[in-house]
Amino acid sequence: MSIKTINYRNPQLTGTRVMGNPNLTTFADMHYQGLEVMPGVGPFCYEHLSKLYQTIMRSVGHHPRTFALRFDLRLPKGMALADEHRSNESVRSFFASLKAKVDHDRDRAKKYNHKAHDSRLGYVWCRESTGGKPHWHCLILLNWDAYRSLGSINSEFENMHSRIQAAWASALGLQWDDSHGLAHFPENACYRLNANPGSGHRHGEIEGLDELFHRTSYLCKLNTKVYGQKNHSFGCSRR
Repeated sequence: MSIKTINYRNPQLTGTRVMGNPNLTTFADMHYQGLEVMPGVGPFCYEHLSKLYQTIMRSVGHHPRTFALRFDLRLPKGMALADEHRSNESVRSFFASLKAKVDHDRDRAKKYNHKAHDSRLGYVWCRESTGGKPHWHCLILLNWDAYRSLGSINSEFENMHSRIQAAWASALGLQWDDSHGLAHFPENACYRLNANPGSGHRHGEIEGLDELFHRTSYLCKLNTKVYGQKNHSFGCSRR
């Protein structure tokens, strides 16, 4: 059952139950926790905005300087929709693989420099469907002191671009050469969050948070998501 497009500017929508999932509620305001959401794409899911906010704040709690990266994961054209795609198992495998790659990279870095920075992997994803075929919008959060850029697609060295592509290829059971373009990186995909010293990580004093939350609130919109089919449309890293 697809969510119908609703005029998010109607304040009466806030607090109503989401069609297909009565455990979720709609959110149609312009701001969440004082942070502006993306205009023109609502209504949003209140619970998903809450999880997005909490995941970002947890990351800043671990890494006062946080590197945030937005990207999309797609299935190959012509690929049959397997059970693991219907159940989101492929995207769960992707994040498990990416976490392993980040952990391995940090372990390797410490062998050469014992002062090399650690990095936890925080993430948020949402599943959308167009024409019956799913795709996933994703956000990852890392330690800025360990990772500061996506890296070049043509680089001969391992970077975040190559790690993401390799993790998605592994999750889909594809060879590297068959996975090009399936991980899509939009313009202005990278963000830096910086918690000012002594702020106690209050979100009003985190540089870059307004821009990141505005951009990634898109993951919490109701339109184009499918509910009522026993598949989650949204997920995030746990504590």
